[in-house]
Amino acid sequence: CRPATSWRSSTSESEAA
Repeated sequence: CRPATSWRSSTSESEAA
């Protein structure tokens, strides 16, 4: 699990986490 930061895609990353 990674923190949904605004480095790439916070939305996509948070959903994929």
